[in-house]
Amino acid sequence: MKYAEHLRQLASLGESQDGPALSLHLSHSSKQSTKVLSSLPAHALSDPSTLQSQAQQLYIPEPWATIGYQHVCVLVAGRKGDHQVAYTSQSQLVSTFLGKVVGAASSWCLPVLYVLLADLRYLAAVADSVNPSATSQGLPCQEDCARTVNRAFSLCATDRVNPANTSRRKGVYKIACLSMKCYFKVDRPALCKNLVRATTSDPSIPKLETYPLADQVTWRYYLGYLAFLNGEEAAAREHLTWAFEKCHVRAKRNQELILTYLIPLRLLTGTFPSAALLASYPTLDNLYSPFLTAIRTGSLKAYDTALAAAQHSFSDMACWMTMERVREVCVRTLFKVVWEVSGRASRIPVGAFKKAMEMQGVELGLQGVKDDGDVSMEDVDALDETECIITAMIYKGYMKGYMSHEKRTVVLAKTAPFPPLSTRKQPR
Repeated sequence: MKYAEHLRQLASLGESQDGPALSLHLSHSSKQSTKVLSSLPAHALSDPSTLQSQAQQLYIPEPWATIGYQHVCVLVAGRKGDHQVAYTSQSQLVSTFLGKVVGAASSWCLPVLYVLLADLRYLAAVADSVNPSATSQGLPCQEDCARTVNRAFSLCATDRVNPANTSRRKGVYKIACLSMKCYFKVDRPALCKNLVRATTSDPSIPKLETYPLADQVTWRYYLGYLAFLNGEEAAAREHLTWAFEKCHVRAKRNQELILTYLIPLRLLTGTFPSAALLASYPTLDNLYSPFLTAIRTGSLKAYDTALAAAQHSFSDMACWMTMERVREVCVRTLFKVVWEVSGRASRIPVGAFKKAMEMQGVELGLQGVKDDGDVSMEDVDALDETECIITAMIYKGYMKGYMSHEKRTVVLAKTAPFPPLSTRKQPR
């Protein structure tokens, strides 16, 4: 397909408001774009500005002449490996489309907008990856991309001209999800709250249930992820469970992302993933299987070893703090083993729990340090520290009973001293 024919088709599809077909012509990786790029003369590949006047000579109407030219500039820059220029050209293309088309269009423009924004995010990531100063000075292209996507979201969310069946509000959730993805990439998750508030508080925006299922799943995933980061466990479990159950069976990568955060949340309630489920996701199997084995046996030593080995992975995934909390479930199992070995007695010496923890490699008994750095003679007794751990477990609902400090004895409830984790009442 030659450049002149490409421009004519762009103008024709734009005038006829054929969004799906137009999106293919403006996609960075479509067959149509590949054909246009291969048909360009050598002088255009070295200097695409020579093509700018050709649109005027062909009498291609605006803004399609400019949009077609900017799209070719993106393709040429990509061919030459100039990723920064490719992103800049794509950013100009998106700005032209937002300012000249979207602001006055109905929902027909949404397929094109989705493609342009997805290509913009991809090119921003590539440009930042080859920029040597990107890591030390942030991610400039992706931060700029986040602002552009947010502008597109505003144009869709504030459509008060078109009727509901042709309103740009049909694209609100999809673009909001893309915007949140950009915010997470530039480490600005707090900005997602504004998107959630703007989307859910506006009564003129249709309910989430009226949007395509793919948009619903992505939206619920990000809500669950945000709740996970904010420590809202119940909300995170609800959103992520819904997203996993409704996620397409072939979307294995998306399912894996959901399970990355859903598994530790379920572990806090004593719900373990099945072996069959983990077998479908080898990465998660390798990551979580050592912890599952340790929790089932109450092996704190194995749990701490696995936690140290996975420290970098969990830190990158923001799961570190949650997996540290899951360690309490392993402690509960160990204490339950002590209770069973003691004949399920209601009174168990603190020393029994202390010995069990020391056998698991837990160092008990901390030395106090004075301000001048000299070691104090008043060390924290190992039994005292064990009492603190047991008291914390009782307070958090992992055990039922009380501590008798005077007799160094744990007095457990006669009925269900270790209540099911699913019914555990967390402290307020």
